[in-house]
Amino acid sequence: MRYSIVVLALLVLLHTQEGRSQNPPRAPRSSTPTTAQQVKPTPVNIKVETEEGDITHTIAVPLDVAEVVALRKLAEQEFKADPSVVVVPQSHPQDFVGINIVAARVGQYIVMSSVVEIATAKGQDLFVTHNVFAERDLKAAALAVYGQFATAKLRAVLGILDQ
Repeated sequence: MRYSIVVLALLVLLHTQEGRSQNPPRAPRSSTPTTAQQVKPTPVNIKVETEEGDITHTIAVPLDVAEVVALRKLAEQEFKADPSVVVVPQSHPQDFVGINIVAARVGQYIVMSSVVEIATAKGQDLFVTHNVFAERDLKAAALAVYGQFATAKLRAVLGILDQ
């Protein structure tokens, strides 16, 4: 079973690597459940900030404000293309999935640390997963973050999130 998941993940990764710069606009992802299976969309909040601190002065360059805004908008587009997701503000009164991205530019790459957590209405932040990405452009970076979320969601659905 694990071998099948690894192979599937590699195929998805290879597919997304092919022609990243020539990707045409995509139609919404078609994971719409049947009427009997319809569920509420998953509320997701996306927060993007730039990396600042000691490491920034030596090897990384902080993203400028326009790049931070662009990365957030591109990430929101990726998530909004999924009909099982609704993007919500940080002040959302109910539980939601928080996507927290810290990014900087290292050479020609956008390097990001991305954390997925569940923010509860009671004020708790429950860790789900973390990853580090290095992508050549903001669009690819946004897609990588959505892929991280989709993988965590699949693991939760399959009951293997904690493995």
